[in-house]
Amino acid sequence: MAKAALDQLTRGLAVELIAEGVRVNSQPEDIANLIAFLADRKASRYIIGQTIIIDGGSMLVTASNANVNEEK
Repeated sequence: MAKAALDQLTRGLAVELIAEGVRVNSQPEDIANLIAFLADRKASRYIIGQTIIIDGGSMLVTASNANVNEEK
């Protein structure tokens, strides 16, 4: 799947499911941690023009390891 298609899928799911209380992108504290990192000029000095995905690794899950989170 192309990056643009995946971005649109994520946005579409976020809009569709937010009414049900489901957050497909992350939790508020995850976003806050990223903002704190980006606000630290020393820590984030080489981050320029990037799309930063905060999803807990869910984009890495494949059919063969889809139950990884269920085992915890």
